[in-house]
Amino acid sequence: QNYTKASDIYSFGIIMYEIISGLRPYYESSNNEYLNLALEICGGLRPEFGIKVPPLILQLYNKCLDADPSKRPTADEISSTLSRWWQEIDENFNNSSIQSELIKQIKEAEKINKFNNPPTSGEPSNSNRKSKTDKISSKRSSRMYSKPIIVSDNLSKSKNSNFSYKYDSVEMDSLRINV
Repeated sequence: QNYTKASDIYSFGIIMYEIISGLRPYYESSNNEYLNLALEICGGLRPEFGIKVPPLILQLYNKCLDADPSKRPTADEISSTLSRWWQEIDENFNNSSIQSELIKQIKEAEKINKFNNPPTSGEPSNSNRKSKTDKISSKRSSRMYSKPIIVSDNLSKSKNSNFSYKYDSVEMDSLRINV
């Protein structure tokens, strides 16, 4: 399929993943696996965050990566959504009397992620993720941008991911520590 504006939207979804997770998408794949990776992506494989992501943000991410390009949001729709979110956060994040659904979800995700990745010896809470990223980058830096050309004529029609980004509240409640 030829390049379309919808492919830019898909790319935006991948950039969302990189910013939120701090990792390259599919960082675990080697150069020898790119054809298989392309087939798996067409079969519904999507990058997994490995952290709690606010559902409203996750919903936008999933829409951007929809296998059907006609179901992806437009750049104007994304811009409008992000502007609205920015305004909500800017005006109300520290105001406990006005808490939008997005702000509630962000605060819940922050608590869960902080609990699951506590800082060690005064380091920022994302230090574990940073060290993982550093290891990946140093291990593969020489071949990071050299990918083979893949002829896409043999790729099947794309599918959406079956992966569910849900945190089991029962499981999370059992992990809480009462102080």
